[in-house]
Order: sequence, then C-alpha cells, then structure tokens
Amino acid sequence: MKLFPVISIRWFFGGKGANQAVAAGRCGANITFLACLGNDDIGQSAKTQLITDKIDTDCIELMMMKPRVLR
Repeated sequence: MKLFPVISIRWFFGGKGANQAVAAGRCGANITFLACLGNDDIGQSAKTQLITDKIDTDCIELMMMKPRVLR
C-alpha cells in the first residue's frame, strides 16, 4: 500500500435537510433549522454557514460531546 501525504483538509457542510434549507434560504424563504450540533469547530462552522445563508438558527442546540475522531 502506498501512502500519500495530506496537503490540506477542507470541510464541506451538507446533508439532505441542510442542503434543502440552504437552497430555500438563498431564494428568500423564511427557514428555521432544528438540529443538535457538536460544540466544536465543525459545529460552530456549520451554524455560522446557516446564518450566512439567512437561516434562523434559534432552534440549533450546541451540545458538549466527546472529541471528534476521524477514521
């Protein structure tokens, strides 16, 4: 097995419900997104992206979770 060094990592926010909410929000619809996100950099970034896309995030709960592990 040949290994390659990682040059950079980029995170993309998404998922069926989130993608639909973002598309509708960008079209001017009034959207409220309900979710629980981890209270880490990824959760904060996801919430910030929703706010940027004009989505109401009052019903998003940032939860204390165990550290994230990538596999």
